[in-house]
Amino acid sequence: ADRRRQTIVARGRIDHDASMHRRMLLYAALLFDKHQLPVKQTVLYIGGGRQTMTDSITMADFVYHYQLIDFRQIPYQSLISSTNPAKVLFAILGNFGQDSDENVTTAIVGRLKQTAGNNTAVFRHLQILADLRNLGAFVKQLEQIMALEIKDRETSLYKLGRLEERTELARKLLKEGFETKIIAKVTGLPLSEIKKLSDN
Repeated sequence: ADRRRQTIVARGRIDHDASMHRRMLLYAALLFDKHQLPVKQTVLYIGGGRQTMTDSITMADFVYHYQLIDFRQIPYQSLISSTNPAKVLFAILGNFGQDSDENVTTAIVGRLKQTAGNNTAVFRHLQILADLRNLGAFVKQLEQIMALEIKDRETSLYKLGRLEERTELARKLLKEGFETKIIAKVTGLPLSEIKKLSDN
């Protein structure tokens, strides 16, 4: 198969640029002149409002076109389902359809926790992108709530682990014939709990 080389240019825009089509044509001409390769150009619009930039120039004997992708037209579901945190991240810029901002944002933050763990850089990027949709404050609240939930869960698991260890120690001490009052003092378990263990 003949695999032709080409120069690929991708740009991101967060605002509307009325002269983007002219600048992209200029970039294409400069790149083609320098590399003598076909040029494929894409502009990813990630701004807050609807995209209104022109993606082509048409003259009598000349037509120029570059690819213009508006993230607001991409269904967020196609991005959030990815296992790649970078793709999940861009779901915040996608089309939420009939789903509420809060529900989608909550789902995105949850999915990023699954795919990126506690990678703080990913969540910093999410914060920046969410600000483009005026969702930055909500994302920050969600992150704080989730951080507290994780801390709570870890603390609960720690406590549960400690309880299991103390219960196991109490069982061993009962087998050795220690008095229930002494076992309660050593393990910190209630006397009633020690008595239940001794009855089993």
